[in-house]
Amino acid sequence: MSTKTAKDAADARAAAEGAPTTDDAVALEAYREVTRIRALELLLNRYVKEHGFGGFWHPGLGQEAVQAWKNRRFDLVLMDVQMPVLSGLDATAQIRRLEAADPRRGRTPIVALTAHAMDSYRIAAFEAGCHNFLVKPVESEALLREIVEVLQDAATLQKLPPV
Repeated sequence: MSTKTAKDAADARAAAEGAPTTDDAVALEAYREVTRIRALELLLNRYVKEHGFGGFWHPGLGQEAVQAWKNRRFDLVLMDVQMPVLSGLDATAQIRRLEAADPRRGRTPIVALTAHAMDSYRIAAFEAGCHNFLVKPVESEALLREIVEVLQDAATLQKLPPV
């Protein structure tokens, strides 16, 4: 007679879902992070649709973020600081230079997302031109509060007469 442990049950559920087992801690943590990202994307998509925004787009590279900014208008950019090829901070600095070259375009709010909580990263984000700075993993409620606050601030600024 065999007795199943909680670990055995968790591994059986994971195997049935195609997820890593508890024996593979690194893969399991990566799977959990991907799951959190997917859940966050679903939450953001729902929020932007419910509030009349155009949608949600997730680039994989910093240069893709800059190119997308050139081709579209965004109400808000959530910029991952640690993107390959061109970092999120370098991408933010490029976007700020492009905005300065075309003032009619306005200033897009950019919120840095990073796993680094040190003040030096926060300072670097603000120096690059980020509107705010959030440390990952970000709780869904905290991220939604930040999005609402930034979008409300942006809407208020758009209603003010030009200086």
